[in-house]
Amino acid sequence: MRQARAIFRLKFEAGLSHDQVARACQVSKGVVAKYARRARELGLSKKGQVLT
Repeated sequence: MRQARAIFRLKFEAGLSHDQVARACQVSKGVVAKYARRARELGLSKKGQVLT
């Protein structure tokens, strides 16, 4: 869960690219894409921001 939260923050709050987030979290770009897609599908992100 911590990893997902870090990915969400870097992707949506900091506005980093999939590649930058992947390198920072030491995961693949595919993992970043999967989390970002799921966040959007679940309505957890809006206009580039993670809803808390």
